[in-house]
Amino acid sequence: MQIARSFDDGIQTFSYIVSNQGTGPALIKYVKVSSDSTYIKRWADIPEFRHFSQTHINGITLPAEHSVTPFEYKGDQFPVVMKLDEDIAIELCYCSIYDECWVTNKSGTTRSVEECSMEQEQAFLQ
Repeated sequence: MQIARSFDDGIQTFSYIVSNQGTGPALIKYVKVSSDSTYIKRWADIPEFRHFSQTHINGITLPAEHSVTPFEYKGDQFPVVMKLDEDIAIELCYCSIYDECWVTNKSGTTRSVEECSMEQEQAFLQ
């Protein structure tokens, strides 16, 4: 599983992409998003994020070799969104159909965990 960002300063678009590069489906159990070390519930909790589209990701099953775009921005605040990205952390926990679980983050670090659990106040609801 990979969390990546994509941007094009020519047409001023920015997006986060979650890709399942594994051989089987990934059951996404939770997502955490923080901005300036503060957990947020929705993208709209970041005041500068306006005119964006989103796709629900929490609790979905992502088939192998598929991706989803949980956040996409297009507009004249593109430089602001690019700057804000530096302070945004994204973490998600996912499991295989065999109940093997991992936590991955936007930085590209992935680690095995016994189960996907977190504090409810950290949950990203979107």
